[in-house]
Amino acid sequence: MGNFMSSKNVYLNYLIQSKAEPMDAMLSYVSPACVQLLSAIAVADFQGQPLTISQIMAMIHLASPGTIHRRVESLRQKGLIDLIYKGNNRRTKYIVPTAAANAYFEKMGDLLLKTLSTDPLRDVSHDHTHELACAA
Repeated sequence: MGNFMSSKNVYLNYLIQSKAEPMDAMLSYVSPACVQLLSAIAVADFQGQPLTISQIMAMIHLASPGTIHRRVESLRQKGLIDLIYKGNNRRTKYIVPTAAANAYFEKMGDLLLKTLSTDPLRDVSHDHTHELACAA
């Protein structure tokens, strides 16, 4: 197989490293559902199309509108998102990640790069198996 690391091994090594690195604590106070919502907000912003409150509330595949509203408020109170206006339009609020959220995504990107440069012959460690199972 040479120096090829399978996609599965890359991903599993990433999961292991993401639980072993201190940066995992960066969002340890945020529920996985809120991290999922924060990720959707960050992706939309990255693509140059920040989401509006109405668009977020319509994401019923994530949760009910009331639950999404609570999650948005939780992320805002934790300093992970801002509600902003664009231009002169004061009727539409857009949701964007803050510097703190962007720092988290930057560190996770660095971790992914580190994972991709990891020794491809390294087996997935069993040291963090229990932690990964409990985190799921």
